Amino acid sequence: MQEQISAGYMQIWGGFFPGQLTGKPVPPGPLTGRTISIGGSSATVRSAPMSDAVALRRHARS
Repeated sequence: MQEQISAGYMQIWGGFFPGQLTGKPVPPGPLTGRTISIGGSSATVRSAPMSDAVALRRHARS
């Protein structure tokens, strides 16, 4: 993740999102629990049996 906010990557991301990115990006840290505050609400992190990519591959085979 740290690499994705390096100066070189930020220049690339800036091409996709001109004028929309901060000059000092902050990498995310590890979660300390299962709840994330978003605005005035909260989201609960849940385990999933598979990722979207795995589900898409399985669907494509059927």
